[in-house]
Amino acid sequence: MDSEKILRIEAQCIAEHSPACVTVCPFHIDVKAFLDEIRKGNLDRAYKQLEKKIPMVNVLCRICDHPCSKACLKSDFGGAINLSMLERTVVNTVTAPKKDINQSSNGFRAAVAGAGISGLCAAVELLKKGFEVHLFEKEEQIGGRLLNIDKNILPHQVLKEELEYVEKNISKVSKGVLVDDVMIKELHSSYDAVFVAFGDAVKSGYENVFYGGIVENIDKDSIIQSAAAGRSGAVTVDRYLKGISLTAMRENEGSYETKLIVNTEKVISENVVMNEKEDYVYTKEEAAQEAARCIRCECNECNRVCVHLRRYKMTIKKYLRQINHNERLVLGNHFANIMINSCTLCGLCQEVCPVSLNLKEMVQESRESMVARKKMPPRAHDFALRDMEYNNSEEFKMTKNEPGFEKSSYVFFPGCQMAASEPKYVEEVYQYLRDNLKGGTGMMFGCCGAPASWAGRTELFNINMEKLKKELEVMGNPKLILGCSTCYDIFKKNLEGVEIVSIWEIFEKYGLPEGAAEKCKGKIVALHDACTSRHHDKLQQSARAVINMLGIEIQELEFSGDRTKCCGYGGLTLYADKSMAKEFIKERISESELDYAAYCFMCRDLFKGEGKKIYHILDFIYGENMDEQATKKGPTISERQHKRKLLKNRMLNNVWGEKMDFKEGEEYKLKLSDEVTAKLEDRLILLKEIVEVVRHAEESGRKFINPENGHILSSLSQHHITYWVEYNTADEGYFIHNAYSHRMEITEE
Repeated sequence: MDSEKILRIEAQCIAEHSPACVTVCPFHIDVKAFLDEIRKGNLDRAYKQLEKKIPMVNVLCRICDHPCSKACLKSDFGGAINLSMLERTVVNTVTAPKKDINQSSNGFRAAVAGAGISGLCAAVELLKKGFEVHLFEKEEQIGGRLLNIDKNILPHQVLKEELEYVEKNISKVSKGVLVDDVMIKELHSSYDAVFVAFGDAVKSGYENVFYGGIVENIDKDSIIQSAAAGRSGAVTVDRYLKGISLTAMRENEGSYETKLIVNTEKVISENVVMNEKEDYVYTKEEAAQEAARCIRCECNECNRVCVHLRRYKMTIKKYLRQINHNERLVLGNHFANIMINSCTLCGLCQEVCPVSLNLKEMVQESRESMVARKKMPPRAHDFALRDMEYNNSEEFKMTKNEPGFEKSSYVFFPGCQMAASEPKYVEEVYQYLRDNLKGGTGMMFGCCGAPASWAGRTELFNINMEKLKKELEVMGNPKLILGCSTCYDIFKKNLEGVEIVSIWEIFEKYGLPEGAAEKCKGKIVALHDACTSRHHDKLQQSARAVINMLGIEIQELEFSGDRTKCCGYGGLTLYADKSMAKEFIKERISESELDYAAYCFMCRDLFKGEGKKIYHILDFIYGENMDEQATKKGPTISERQHKRKLLKNRMLNNVWGEKMDFKEGEEYKLKLSDEVTAKLEDRLILLKEIVEVVRHAEESGRKFINPENGHILSSLSQHHITYWVEYNTADEGYFIHNAYSHRMEITEE
C-alpha cells in the first residue's frame, strides 16, 4: 500500500485543527479547556489555562482586545461568547501566588530595548528560556502605554504588582536610557543578542539585533498583538543563538486562519449572558452560564454519523495512522486488523466530511494489501467467501435463456439474498418480467462478487466478473435487470457497456401486478436506502416511485439517499465482527418509530432480527399476512443455502422442465434445540458441516464417547477448519448438543 498516499490523505483531515477562537488568538489559549473549567465552576483551573499561555496574565487578560470574539461562530446565534468578561472574571476572582522565574541559565545574555507591552513580554519569555536579560527603557518607569489605561479596566494596584514582579525577576533594568542607533551598536557588541521592542527604530543590519519578532502586518494598536510580537521576538533570539532556522515551522506562531470547518446546522441561538456592573465581571454562576453557550467547535462529522468510528474513538486522521502503522508490521496489529475488517465500507464518512476524505477507499486498499502480503486474518471473511463459492457452485449457479429463445434481450439477476430470503418472490418477479417484456427474458443465478471485493480478494473478484461477462456474451449481451442494490452497485462499476436497470424501474414503467396497490394503501413508512444505493439516483428514485404507486407515504429518515447509513452487513462486517454489525443495526432502527421499508433483503432481515417492523418493497407487492411478514425472523445461514438450492431445482422443473438431483446428507436427520441453532448461527457453522462430522464419525468409528452421559464427540477438518460436534443417536436421527470450530487441524501419528 502506498504509504505516501496515506500520509497525503491524512494531512488533509481537518479534525485536529484548532477552532477559529484559538488560531486568531496570537497566544493560542485553549479556549475550550478554559470554558470547560468555568462551566464546571473551577475558576482556579481556568486561571491556570490562561497562565500557561499568557505572560503578565493579570494585566493582559483585563485589557485584551479579544480578536477571538470576532471569530466566534456563536456570533450568528445570539452573540459571540463573551471571553473578555470571562477572562476578567477569572483573573479578578482568583488570587494565585506568583513564583519567581528560576530557569537554569543557558549561558546567553540578551538586551531588550523598550519596556512597553512588547518589550516586557519579550523579557519574560527570554527569562523562561534561561537568558540573562537586561531591559532598557527611555522613561523613568517601565510599562509604556499600560500606564495610561483606565483604572476601572486595569486597576493601578494590579498593574503595579505585575510590573514589580517582572522587574524583580529581570536580571537588570536600566530606566531613563534612550536606545538609539549608537546605543544599538554598543549593545550588539556587548550582548549575544538584542531585541528592539519599539516600532520607530531604524533597522541596523546587525546579525544579532532583531526588531519586533517575526510577527508582521499586525495591528499596532492591538495590545494582545503587541504582546505576541514581544514573545515572538524572544523566540527569534532563542532560535538564532541555538542555530535553528528563524522561520521554519513558524507559520502558525501568531494569529492565523484556521482550516477547521464546523457544522452549525444544529446550533441553538442563545443570548449572551449580560452583566452591567461597574467592575465588568460575572458572578461565578453567570460565568458558568455564559461558558456553557460555547458550541465546542470541532470537526467531528465522520465520528458523529458512524458507530464504527465512535467505537474505536477514531477520526479519519487517526484511522489512517492506524492503517499506516499496520502496513509496517509483519503480521499486522491485532487491534488494527479487527478495526479495518469491521468497517462496512459504506462511504457515509466521505459524504459528511467537509473535505470529502475517502476512508472507504483506503480501508479497501488496506484489505487488498493485507491479502496480497498474506496478513489478512483467515477467519475474518472465511465464511462469506465460502458462501460465495457455494452461490457460484452447481447447487445454485444457473444461466438460462427464456424457454423458446436462443438469445435474451433481458436477463433477470435477482442476487443471492433475494433467492435465500424470499425465493417465491424470485419466481413471481420472473413471471412478471416474462409477461411484460418482449424478446426473451433469461434468468441468471449466482453471486455478483461483492464478498470477494469487500474481503480484498481482487483476483477472485476479477475471475468472477470475467465469468459473468462471458455468460452475458453467450446470452447475446442482454439488458441486466437487478433485484439487489449491491449487485446494482457492483455491476454499474464493473460491467462497462452492459445496460443495467433495477426491477423498480421496470415496475415504474410497466405498472404493478394486479391488486398490489390495495394491500397497504395509506400506510406511512420510513424508507431505509441500502448503503450500496449511494450515488445511484435512478435506483433510489425508482424505488420511491414504486412505493408511491402502492399508495404508501414515505417519511424520509435524517440519513437517507446519498447520506444513508449501513445495516451492518456491508463490507462483511456481519462476519468479521458481529457485535459491530449489531451496533450498526440498533442505531439505524432507532431513528424512527415508524415501520421501515427497504429494497435490500439483507437490510430487511437484519433489522427484523433486532425486533424492527420492516417490509421489503416486494413484501408490499407479493407478500401475504403483512403483519407477520414485517416481523418474522429471516432464515438461518443453513436455510439460506438450502432455499437457493430448492429455488433452482423448482425453477428448472417448472420453467425449463429439468430437474436437479441432490440427496447428500438427507439420510442424516438432525435434531437441534433453539439454543444450539443460535450457537451454530453465531459461530457460522452450517448444518451440512455438522452432517459431515456425524457421517464421518458413524462410518469410520473415529469418535469419543463420554461414559457419564453417553454423548459422542467427534471432529472433522474441512477447508482448513476443524469442526467438533457433540451428539447422540436419537429416534430416526441424531440429537446435536453442541458444536464449535477452530482453525487448527488435528493430525495423528
